[in-house]
Formats: sequence, structure tokens, C-alpha cells
Amino acid sequence: MSTEFDLPWILPYVRESLRGRGNFSFDGFADGIFALLEKVGAGKGIEKRPIGTGYTGYTYNFDAAHHDIRFAVTEAFYYLEQNRFILRPLPTNAPAFVSGGQCQVTQRGQDWANNVDPLPEDYNGYMKQFGATTDDVVREYISEALHTFIHGTYFASAVMIGAASEKAIYLLADSLVPALIDRNLPRNSSLAVPFGVALRTSRKQSAAGHASPSSSNSRMRSKRTGSAWGSWHSRTSRSFKRATGSL
Repeated sequence: MSTEFDLPWILPYVRESLRGRGNFSFDGFADGIFALLEKVGAGKGIEKRPIGTGYTGYTYNFDAAHHDIRFAVTEAFYYLEQNRFILRPLPTNAPAFVSGGQCQVTQRGQDWANNVDPLPEDYNGYMKQFGATTDDVVREYISEALHTFIHGTYFASAVMIGAASEKAIYLLADSLVPALIDRNLPRNSSLAVPFGVALRTSRKQSAAGHASPSSSNSRMRSKRTGSAWGSWHSRTSRSFKRATGSL
């Protein structure tokens, strides 16, 4: 069941709250997030503990916060631990390892905190990068990649991103064809036409092969596409050298 205040919602605030800070307890971790939420006016029930209530080790009144926010903060803490962004105190009395009961931010965690790229866990925030002009197929594959990433199926996510990238390359090839065919090259040059035709041919053959990637016919088509592309590359290189007088 989705909620307004969940892990994807709170992670950007968690990442910002970790920047430049040292070791911390869970209470300090939650305090840092609540301070940022109060600063930007986000969330519900974000308030400090009344003055004179005695020392508790934390500044904000966690009980007053919305239940889903408290749950999201807890989930975010375990998210950081699971991804090795923080290390909990070790169960040891050895002076070399004792950290005073404080969680330590790893180098991996510092790199994550200092990063400003959109978080893939924040689906809505990540998809804002791709406006209405983005190809529908590319958007669909990226959307599926985010869903699989969020659920931890990273291989499937990589496959989806690969498919989106392939479609984007096809679109780029299609947009290059007119310019390459109409290019004003010397009359005796055979560079422009073979290049444009090869792009079209490879685009059609690759699309046919991509339609059913698990079939043996698809694999045969992919092999033929690769052979045609290699043959075109060889012919184009010779044409280019002739056109430039370097052959």
C-alpha cells in the first residue's frame, strides 16, 4: 500500500542530511532528518521537544510526527546499512574497534551523500528527467528498469536500460540518415549514400531481431545484422578515404 511519506519520499532528505556529518546514533540520525524537514517545511508533525522536558539525547518530538514519517526514517536507516553506507557499532570491547556507540559513515556512504543525481528509488523524481518529448518506448523501458531496481532485481534492470538505450540509438540513427544522404560531397564520392542506406538497413534488421530475442530466428537475424554492419563499415571506410584523397 502506497503512502505519501515512504522510503522514496524520504531518501533525498536522508542523503542531504548525511553530507558533511560525522558519526551518529540513531537518535542523531533521526534528528538530522527532522531538522531538514522542518527547514524546508516538509512532512507533518515535525516539531521540537518542549524546553524543560529534560535531556533525552534528541531534539525533536518523534511521537508528534506522522506515523508514516517515523516508519520511513526507520526504513531509511536500514536502507543505509543494507547498502553499506553506514556501519553499526561492533559487539566488541577491543579499543581498536570501539566507536562510542556511534554509527560510522563509510566512504561509499559519503560518495552517495555527495551525489546530486536523481535517486532511482525515487521513481517520480527520477522520471521527471524525461519529458513529454521522450519516446514512449524509451520511457516505458526506463520505467520498468526503475521498478525492477527498486525491487532489487538488478540484472533485469540492466536489461531494461539496455533496451531503452538501444531504442535511443535507433532514433539517433534515423535522425542522421537524411543529413548523411543529403550531405554535399563531391560528385564521385560514394560515402553518403552507403552510410545512410546502411543505417536504415541495420535499423530494420536490428528491430526485427529485437522483436523476439529468445528465438533462434532472432539470433540468426542478429548475426546477419552484425555481418552487414561490419561489411558496411569496411565499405564506408574505403569510401571516406577515396573522398578525402587518403586512399
